[in-house]
Amino acid sequence: MSLNCGICFERYTPNGTEHALCYITCGHLVGKSCLERWINLNEVDGEFSCPICNQFIVDYFPIHSIPDQVILNYIKIYIFFVVLVVSKFIR
Repeated sequence: MSLNCGICFERYTPNGTEHALCYITCGHLVGKSCLERWINLNEVDGEFSCPICNQFIVDYFPIHSIPDQVILNYIKIYIFFVVLVVSKFIR
């Protein structure tokens, strides 16, 4: 999961706004406005695919909050990569 949109790579906006976080049934997360624009441009006979993995999309849903554990995991990953990069420069 990314804290930025999987389509435009911009940060998500707050819930209920135009670029709020949405969950696609294939598992990807994207901004609502990007996904709706993708659907409008790529829908054929009422069907469309994920803009990231090209899997058929059954539906998408707004995400109203990100669980604290997910945020904590991303902080841990970020710290790991910072330490990794810094350690390469210190050697």
